[in-house]
Amino acid sequence: MAARGRERDYACIMTDAVEHNVADKGGGEGKIAAVVVLIVVVLAMVFLAKALIGGKQGNGIVHLNAKPEVQALTDPEQYSFMQIPAFALVDQDGNAVTNDILQGHYTVMEFGFSNCQLVCPIMKSNLLPAASALKSAPVRFLTFSVDPMHDTPEQLRAYADQLGIDTAQWSLLTGEPGAVRDVAQAMGFVPPAPDGKSTNLIDLGGGQTMENIVHPSRFIVLDPEGRVVGMYGGLNAAESEQMVRDLKAVMRK
Repeated sequence: MAARGRERDYACIMTDAVEHNVADKGGGEGKIAAVVVLIVVVLAMVFLAKALIGGKQGNGIVHLNAKPEVQALTDPEQYSFMQIPAFALVDQDGNAVTNDILQGHYTVMEFGFSNCQLVCPIMKSNLLPAASALKSAPVRFLTFSVDPMHDTPEQLRAYADQLGIDTAQWSLLTGEPGAVRDVAQAMGFVPPAPDGKSTNLIDLGGGQTMENIVHPSRFIVLDPEGRVVGMYGGLNAAESEQMVRDLKAVMRK
C-alpha cells in the first residue's frame, strides 16, 4: 500500500508539472508540448510501476531494482575483497596459533594493543558484553595486537586478567614485528602505524612513553570457513549489540 501511495504521489507531481507546462504555452505549440509531456509522464509511470514491482521496500524507502534481502552474516561474496593471509602467532599463554583457529565456528576479530588509551577502552567496553552474551555459543573472539614490541604473551595474559577476559573463549595474539600489520593490510585496512602526535603519547611508567598506534576499530565476523561475512563499528555499542543479534540469528538456521 505504501508503494502504491508513493506511486500516486509521483504521478500527481508529474501531472502538476504537465499542467504548469501547458499553462505557460499558447495555441498549437501549447498542444504539441502538452502531448509530448503527457507521453513522457505515461512512460515514466510505467517505468516506476515496473520498478516498484521488481524492487523491495524497507524503512519507508523503495529501493528500485534491489536484490532480495540476504540474512546478515551469510554472504561472504560481499566481503570477498577481504582475504585473511596465513599467519603464525602466539597467544597470551605462549601457544602457537595459526589460521586453523578460524575453522569450525564463527569468529569475531579485532585489532588493538594493551597500552592503548584512546579507542581500545571503548572497543573493549562494547566487545566484553558481546562475549558474555555469546558465552555458550560456538563463537571465538580474537584480538590481534598491533604492538608486538610491548605486547609479549606475559603482557597479554596480564591484560586479559585485568579485563576479566575468559581466554577459553577469547585469545589475544602477538608475534613477530609486522606479522599482524600484514594481516590488517591483506584485509584491506590501512596498516597500523604510530600516529606521530606528541599529544597522544602514552605513559608506560618509569619515565617511558610510546606513541599511540592507529589501527582498525571494526569488529570483523568470520564464518566457520574463516571467511569475512560482516563488520561492525567497534566504537558503537548499538552496532556490537546488533552483531550479537545477527550471530544468534544465523546460528539458529
